[in-house]
Amino acid sequence: MNTVDAQLELTRFMTDNTIVMWEKELNTSGNSFNFDSQDIYRQYMINILMFDFKDRIDSAKDTQERKEILSIVRENLETIIKLYEKNSDFFTNLDRDGLRLKKYRERNKNSLSDNDLTMELYRETELPERKTYFESSFYKEIGFLNYDYHQEIYNHSKRLLKDVKSNFKDYEMYDNDYLFINDKPIFSMRLISKLHSIVNNQFIEDISEYDFYREINILHTVNKIKIKEDFLYTFFYVIHCLHNNIENKSLKKKWFAQILKEFKIKKATYDSKYKHITGSSANDTLKEYRNLIDSAFKQ
Repeated sequence: MNTVDAQLELTRFMTDNTIVMWEKELNTSGNSFNFDSQDIYRQYMINILMFDFKDRIDSAKDTQERKEILSIVRENLETIIKLYEKNSDFFTNLDRDGLRLKKYRERNKNSLSDNDLTMELYRETELPERKTYFESSFYKEIGFLNYDYHQEIYNHSKRLLKDVKSNFKDYEMYDNDYLFINDKPIFSMRLISKLHSIVNNQFIEDISEYDFYREINILHTVNKIKIKEDFLYTFFYVIHCLHNNIENKSLKKKWFAQILKEFKIKKATYDSKYKHITGSSANDTLKEYRNLIDSAFKQ
């Protein structure tokens, strides 16, 4: 068996097992979601889903063995995608915070209240630079428990399914920076300062300009920005303007995908609502908000 077929066999095993684990999580109301399952998903991401098929897939591509394994992988990917799309709210709402806190308590062997322990954990995850944090032993032991691997496996499955259907004709290597380890600012302090003066205590809860700068540039490991419920769609327009402000296409795509994750915003919801304050039905107040936001981006 060559390298590609061996990797496809691993992918078949991974997708088989993912289906079983996801169905078990659904059937047990999330009770089977635990440290071991998260660790397995993480290993799938690192060791299986990151395989680069480019320039290798052509070997033995027309063999019966290759066709059979691709057929199984395709069926599994379609099942994973359907499972996630049907139960996305369930998977998104799995208690990752609680799982991480439980493991943190076991590691520190203390009897602090959940609130006090949460603050201690918060400080440990907030202070490091994003890149430093994701490369730390703490993240590898505990921090990863808060990451939504379900969504990432779903995203990857959609891309991989497209490749499998085309027999990797239009293959593009998967971006292995799925955590978006960013350690350089994307937006200038000048722009962020203008934007902060507009949105702070208006569209979002009070936050310092410094923290706002770090959150929008995704430099922190903990997102401190809290969008006010009545201004969620208005803030979508802020994201839209920031997105358009990034010139580098690769960075633009990565920042946008990550910022939606940071705020737990579904792309379908964003796509249908970000023009909320720019449409013909927008009232005078919304038009004023739009003009204020636009003014931050004018040179």
